[in-house]
Amino acid sequence: MKRLLRAVCLVLCWTLLMAGMPGKASAEEAAPMVRVLLRRLQLTDRADLTLAGAYTVRVGGEDLMALPENAQVTVQIRSGALYLFYDGMSMRLGKSAEFRRNQSGSAMPGLRFEKNGNLYPGSLMLTVENGTLVPILSLSVEDYLLGVVPYEMSDSFPLEALKAQAVCARTYALSHLNASRAYDVVDTTNDQVFKGVDSSTKNAARAVQETAGIVGMYNGKLAECFYSASNGGQTELVENVWSGSGDYGYYAMVDDPYDLENPQSIVRTMKISKNGAVKETLRTLIYEQMLPVLTREGTPRTRRISASTKSPPSRWPPPHSPRRAAG
Repeated sequence: MKRLLRAVCLVLCWTLLMAGMPGKASAEEAAPMVRVLLRRLQLTDRADLTLAGAYTVRVGGEDLMALPENAQVTVQIRSGALYLFYDGMSMRLGKSAEFRRNQSGSAMPGLRFEKNGNLYPGSLMLTVENGTLVPILSLSVEDYLLGVVPYEMSDSFPLEALKAQAVCARTYALSHLNASRAYDVVDTTNDQVFKGVDSSTKNAARAVQETAGIVGMYNGKLAECFYSASNGGQTELVENVWSGSGDYGYYAMVDDPYDLENPQSIVRTMKISKNGAVKETLRTLIYEQMLPVLTREGTPRTRRISASTKSPPSRWPPPHSPRRAAG
């Protein structure tokens, strides 16, 4: 789902940069690597790959086979092990195998899971787990962002907004690097949407390139740059949403009138007639419609209607009324 980064996040992000920005990485400094679990692909027991660059198949830390650019290969699970099929031959790989990209040749070596699909620019580790393929892509954080920014936003958004999104996404990815796990992030909204690189998303690519190496910092540490598709007209404090400790002094609760103009924001209204059915109508509204949403994270101890009006304001919903953010 395309996410609309709130205008307040734009201001916040650049404020963070001014307050404690380490600056852009030097040209000689390699970008950090990030490992992405490719859950969106929904692979089962087979992966069909088209190589956009030269790759080396490695098993057990040793080079097993070189594959040329444009090679089309299939990896399939048989009898609990991985088998590689290429150019009329087959080879048993065992429980796991790495397709390591070689830097020579193509400008951005990568692979495609669909013949004409998006490019996944990195090295691919395939593992058998519970009879299913587990694909983990390792790539530089800058290449990763090329497959994140145009899907968390839209490539048609203003360049400065895309830059803010790039900084937020880069900060998020780097703050979730964890060598003790098999991967750092997943390619879904559980972390950040990653769909590979589409060469037509040139605005997003420019935003990534022009902010290369820039992250949000707070008190000498990477900031938590949260963003969402909608905030219901008002941002919320982190401590009111998630439990746990943390220093989020750089966040503030502010009104966001832009969200009401977002055509993708979901707004629901209901008329309650002033007659004998008011009590029953309210019961239906609260218990059948509102309560399931309000109790997703636990049943509230009390329920109360804090206010009512004779008719809706001229601008509905009112911009100062906090509502649950969608997505």
